[in-house]
Amino acid sequence: MDIASTIAWVNSDPGMGAVAAFMDSIWAAADADSPSTYQYQLFDADGWPLPPNVSVTDLSRPVARVLDRAWPNPFAGHVSVRFYAPHAGHARLEVFDVSGRRLHTLVDQQLEPGWKDVIWDGKDASGRALPSGTYLCRLQAFGRSESCLLSLTR
Repeated sequence: MDIASTIAWVNSDPGMGAVAAFMDSIWAAADADSPSTYQYQLFDADGWPLPPNVSVTDLSRPVARVLDRAWPNPFAGHVSVRFYAPHAGHARLEVFDVSGRRLHTLVDQQLEPGWKDVIWDGKDASGRALPSGTYLCRLQAFGRSESCLLSLTR
């Protein structure tokens, strides 16, 4: 698709037009000479713009998802579980087996705002190595409960 076709498509689709207008408003408000040109509050954890009902002057960041990702996944030794703390508060990050039995609590404490990386070594709370399989990682924090699957290979 050439640029003219792309522009025609964006202009003909109301949803795409709204996204393009929102991006234009962000660029218009940006200072091209600043290293922090685009306010992080305007983008979700994956770098996508937040919905058009969020203005450039909005200082509270509506977070689309707090639990970002686990990497590497599947893993053999250690996995890093990454999440975003939009403000200071209590967070609880736990690992469960597929039957719902809690195996390990990785975090259970007050946290400061920002990105957090928590390493899990594939062991239960007693330090015993768990077998290969699929495990559920659940984050309860900031009024939300989110989860992801972890695949352990030995």
